[in-house]
Amino acid sequence: MAHKLASSDARGMLMRLRHDQGGNAIAIVGAALIPLTVMIGSGVDASRSYMVKARLQQACDASVLAGRKAVGEGSFDANAQTRANTFFENNFPTGYQGTTNTTYVASSPDLGTTVRGTATTTLPTVIMGLFAEKDTDTAGQRASKERIQARNERQTGNDDGILTSQSITLSVECDAKLEISNSDITMVLDTTGSMVCPDDVDLAGCQSYIAANGIVPGVGGTTSRIAALRTAMKNFNTIIDAAASGSSARVRYSFVPYSGTVNVGKLLYDRDPAWLIGGTANESYNYQTRRAVYQVTTTTTSNQTTTGTETLTQVDAPECFNRFSQNQAISGYWTPGQSGWQYTTGQNATKTGQGTARYSFTFRSWDGSTAAPNLSRTGSSWWRTCIRNFTRTGMTTTTTTSETFDGTLPGAVFLRFEYGQASLPVSNYVRSIVTANPAVRLPSEQVSNTATTRWGGCIEERDTVAAANFNFNTASEQITPGGANDLDIDGVPTNNNTKWRPYWPEITYYRTTADNFTLNASATSNNGQKVQTACPVAAQLLTPMTTTAFSAYADSLMPNGGTYHDIGMIWAARLSSPDGIFSANVNADPANAGFVSRHIIFMTDGQLDTGTTYGGAYGIEYHDRRVTADGLTDQNARHINRFAAVCQAARAKGIRVWVIAFGTSLSTEMTACASANSSFTSTDADSLNETFVTIAQSVADLRLSQ
Repeated sequence: MAHKLASSDARGMLMRLRHDQGGNAIAIVGAALIPLTVMIGSGVDASRSYMVKARLQQACDASVLAGRKAVGEGSFDANAQTRANTFFENNFPTGYQGTTNTTYVASSPDLGTTVRGTATTTLPTVIMGLFAEKDTDTAGQRASKERIQARNERQTGNDDGILTSQSITLSVECDAKLEISNSDITMVLDTTGSMVCPDDVDLAGCQSYIAANGIVPGVGGTTSRIAALRTAMKNFNTIIDAAASGSSARVRYSFVPYSGTVNVGKLLYDRDPAWLIGGTANESYNYQTRRAVYQVTTTTTSNQTTTGTETLTQVDAPECFNRFSQNQAISGYWTPGQSGWQYTTGQNATKTGQGTARYSFTFRSWDGSTAAPNLSRTGSSWWRTCIRNFTRTGMTTTTTTSETFDGTLPGAVFLRFEYGQASLPVSNYVRSIVTANPAVRLPSEQVSNTATTRWGGCIEERDTVAAANFNFNTASEQITPGGANDLDIDGVPTNNNTKWRPYWPEITYYRTTADNFTLNASATSNNGQKVQTACPVAAQLLTPMTTTAFSAYADSLMPNGGTYHDIGMIWAARLSSPDGIFSANVNADPANAGFVSRHIIFMTDGQLDTGTTYGGAYGIEYHDRRVTADGLTDQNARHINRFAAVCQAARAKGIRVWVIAFGTSLSTEMTACASANSSFTSTDADSLNETFVTIAQSVADLRLSQ
């Protein structure tokens, strides 16, 4: 009965509530609090998971980019792995937003071309943890949680996420890859003497090193600047190759090693020999040189008749007229033999040393009178002066001496060298660059010296003007003032003023006297010295290269010579210009018909350093005076000004110019030469390598691929 009563009371209460609507809102809200809390909690935890996953993705992206940048010579090594891990840890700190069990793994499926990362973490829930699953959950409660799980996944986009009531597991993946478009890359490489120095010494240290060790091309060990350059070049090539691997991109390289000149002769000869003085037959060019001077003695013999007189004193009239004038002896006083005559009968005689010549004699005068004397005037009181005539009939030998440069003449004897400017035949010398043609003898040596030489390919520049300032005019796209053919990067030669000339280091000398700087271009001297010369390895037109070929070229670079930045930049522009003498090569269409980016990478280890007696692309500066009026004043400044003008001209053609100062400061001119954000200073081998890697990554475009 008690049970029935309680049941009845309950039904009554519910009925009363049903009919009494006052206060129902409280009950409804109370009943809705649980699902409403679940919905809000799921939103809060979904937002947190979205934020954490975004941070996880950012950390993953940053890590693979850093890891790919650290890839060395074609492999994802321990250093790259460490770099990737460090970047992930810095961007996703341990315990971020309460996360636990965070893992990150970086790897490369293709030896470093692509770096792939996978990251996972567990995020505890804040609200949903209050609704931990229990065995007492009703089917309706479990269905509600499943709906919340699905809603959370839609909000976060996390198909990988695993949501429980207490945590969410988040996972992301990321890839970083180098990819490259069609690229033409010209490397302008300083291979001057200072490149033999250790990589970590300054200018003063390098000068001391050279003073102690000299410049021996190719030496310096693994820490020399030239060795550092070779390594950095190869790493650059490795990165570019990796970026192009598996793509249709065309990558080409050209090279311009430079010192005081550049080695472009074979490129010009192959393009058109007529572009060179000496490219056609019987051409000559003026060099500052020396020539052997010979003495030649010439003896001539001819049949001639000559006359003369002889005198005898203290003779009387008969002794003069009948004896001396008839070449007869005067007893006790004179005989013909006393004067070297050989006595013969009558008036005929010969003379010692005169061969077969015959002499005859006649009276000329006695006592000053040409009349026949009174023969009665005899004795010592009539001793007077007697003069006779002689006539010589026979062969006459004449000896003369002269000086000549032709040592092949009979009897030529070497005297000395004469130093000065001379016009020398160069056609055979130019042709000798092709090994099928014979080498030529050195015209600066004696004919007894049989040494021969071939043209190595370095050049002297075409005509210029000795102006103080040059500028690139953006409107006309020309360098002004005009007339400087050496700064015309596109002009085709049409005459001797616009042709290039063969650099002939073996025969180049400068003149000396008590004061060397008194000798102008036309003076000569009996004193002189061999100039400092250097001819870098041959330049190369744009061409695709295998890793083996690229490495071989890098290893061929040798340090020697002075530092003329302008000649290196001039020829880099010529080899890269789509409008110039090599435009057919530059404009060759890639197979994919895509856009071609063009780059010039200018690397130097020193400030510009010219010399008054250095032999380079502008001859001997002091004697030839092509850049300055006196061969001396403002020489460096004028070369720097030319360098700056050519940099502007190259950039105006859409070429990106990169400048690297290695072991030296980045001068104002170098910075101005470079395109925006494209100049670097490298203090040693490691930083030089990093610079080349940075440029390679910029050329190749390092980007996220997933």
